[in-house]
Amino acid sequence: MEAIEKKLGPLIDNYIQKSGERDAKIGEWSKENEDFKNTFNQLVETVIRPEMYKVYQLLDNKGFKSSIFHESGHQVGSIVGLIGLSLSYKDSSNEFVPSMFPTLRVGIKLPERKVFISESKFDASGFGCTTLEGTYEIDEITRTFVIEKLSNFFNTLFTAE
Repeated sequence: MEAIEKKLGPLIDNYIQKSGERDAKIGEWSKENEDFKNTFNQLVETVIRPEMYKVYQLLDNKGFKSSIFHESGHQVGSIVGLIGLSLSYKDSSNEFVPSMFPTLRVGIKLPERKVFISESKFDASGFGCTTLEGTYEIDEITRTFVIEKLSNFFNTLFTAE
């Protein structure tokens, strides 16, 4: 037993030390991620949602069905927070209803700790695609930035032929 302990003891002690260091890093990483998610959710409530709601009201007044969704606990892969705005025309005389609607999504991706914007643009026939519009630092997401991104999304959507 003494010979084995002499040979393996230092290795086991080193392993225990490295495991503790790894666990401490994971705890620190988790705290930083949680802080980032909280910052994003605060940004959603104070900047993103209010601007989306203004667009929502305009769309409703112009005859569109739209919805704002916010999934703060949402987690698919490394996506852990998401807010979006989608719409469809509610007075369409066409019986065909596309299965996908134009949608603008803003979310965060870990471990990068970046904000991403993705766009799904579909024409009246239901054809279209989803693209990653871009990734941004959280401090880039200002009221002006959100207004610009919403305007660009709908400008492109409504001017498409």
